[in-house]
Parts: sequence; C-alpha cells; structure tokens
Amino acid sequence: MGLLEFGVLLFLGALWSTAFLFLRLGTPEFGPAALVGVRITVASVIVVGYVWGTGQTLPDRRDWRKWLLVGVVNTALPFFLFSFSELRITSSLASVMNSTTPFFGAILSATWLRQTMSWQKIGGLVAGFGGVL
Repeated sequence: MGLLEFGVLLFLGALWSTAFLFLRLGTPEFGPAALVGVRITVASVIVVGYVWGTGQTLPDRRDWRKWLLVGVVNTALPFFLFSFSELRITSSLASVMNSTTPFFGAILSATWLRQTMSWQKIGGLVAGFGGVL
C-alpha cells in the first residue's frame, strides 16, 4: 500500500467514524426521518453523478423495485433506527452496536444458508470487533 492509498484509508476512516457523532448532534435538531432523508438524498445525488460522470448506466427500470427494497432494508431502515436510537443512547454505544453487524450476518448465514463457521471466520470476526473497542 502506497502513501496515497494509506492517506485515503485514513481519510475514509475519519469520515466514517464521525457518522455516529453527527447523528447524535443532528437527530435532536432535525428528527430521525428528516436526517435520514437528507443523508440518502445527498448520497443518491453523489452516486448518480458518479454513474453518469463515468459513462455507466443506472439499473433497468424493471429492476428498480428490487433496488428500492434493498435500499430500504439495507440503508434507510438501519439509518433511521440508528438515528432514532441516538436520541436515547450515546454515539459511542451506537457505534459499538453497529460493529456487531458482522456477527449477526454470520449467525444468519449459518442458520439460513447453512454456511459453516470456520476458525478463520471466527477469528476474523473477533479481530474486527476487537479493532472497534
């Protein structure tokens, strides 16, 4: 990894680590729904601008319902729930709770998809969670 890549990695880490702080500051002022709406709108404009700017195409209209469902379940709902929770808990606790997502993903994939949990996967989960603490 070169110096530029390392700098980008540090920048992204700093940017992502402030998300819960800004949720804590913004949610009491604007409310969870409005804050999530702004976050998703800004992100959508950036993504669509990137897609058009790079000459790529958006998904076919026939697939938009599927993409909408994925967007609501994987983005809007968690954003709203974390915003709502930060009315009652600290941003650091919300951040630590968010870091448990891979554990729940592993449990669900083992349960529903019958995937086996190797020691390497367990070690990766533990190391990742340890990095958050």
